[in-house]
Amino acid sequence: MPEIKLEHITKRWKNFYAVDDLNLTIDNNAFVTLLGPSGCGKTTTLRMIAGLETPTSGRITIGDRVVYDSALGINIPANKRKVGFLFQNYALWPNMTVYENISFGLSNIKESMPKVNFEAKNNARLAEILKNPADVKRVVEECRDKKGKLDEKKAVIKLIDEYTISQYTAKKLFAYHIEEGRDVSAEAEALARKAEEARKKAEEAKKLEGIYITTGMHAAGVVISNEELWHKAPLFKQDKGDDARIVTQYMKNYLEDVDLIKFDFLGLKTLDVIDSALKLIKRRYDKDIIWEKIDFNDPATYKTIQSGNTLGIFQIEGAGMQD
Repeated sequence: MPEIKLEHITKRWKNFYAVDDLNLTIDNNAFVTLLGPSGCGKTTTLRMIAGLETPTSGRITIGDRVVYDSALGINIPANKRKVGFLFQNYALWPNMTVYENISFGLSNIKESMPKVNFEAKNNARLAEILKNPADVKRVVEECRDKKGKLDEKKAVIKLIDEYTISQYTAKKLFAYHIEEGRDVSAEAEALARKAEEARKKAEEAKKLEGIYITTGMHAAGVVISNEELWHKAPLFKQDKGDDARIVTQYMKNYLEDVDLIKFDFLGLKTLDVIDSALKLIKRRYDKDIIWEKIDFNDPATYKTIQSGNTLGIFQIEGAGMQD
């Protein structure tokens, strides 16, 4: 997580100041808790960092990027800030885990982002901890009461604090019951092996990223040039035989970079079908359908679409819309 810096941040509604001249720096990878009574501005501050609330004045910087500056008129929208935000109810979407709730907003960013295999990460961390079972036993043994009874909840919290691990990982670690003298060397080796296998798979997967596994041709895209195309772009034949088509290997944006232009000449049989339908309606019912007067909020039309009876309707006639 990059450094987050708030400078002279103020948020007020008329005469009410929710946050007044706040200066705060959250270091890279730091874990910070905002503690205070109800109404002191904790949630408002978090919402301003995420972009869900606009400050009245001040400046917010995330990493090396200014996301808000009242003096310069900068206000980067929430969906461009790459900030995850979890509301007071962690299960905003109860069908998701806590992690999935937090990461949901970030999953909508349309660009490459780092991905973490948490199972492999937990396995690697557990394997590392289990190499020194005596240390784990010492931490757990400190959680016995005066009668010698082990307090499981206290032990889990102590393990979290000692090894800086999640509650989930701490519970898995406690479940080995190392305090009972169990030999966990085999488990540690198995976990390390799983983590190593996951690492190797990830390395192999990286090699495949960005590799095209198939080719396609635009339904009606035509590239126009003032000279032979092979002078400006790599070409290939999509099909074999007499029906072979010459296709550029550059996409639209790259074509423009080499002074080529692409036009879409889209011919749809659907237009012929619509034209025939209009003529039939006129002939049978003596009714003229005027495009400009069609009600785009017609309930009957949407009911037909919802029923899945979309055969012959352009772009929504596929199996995905009908099933």
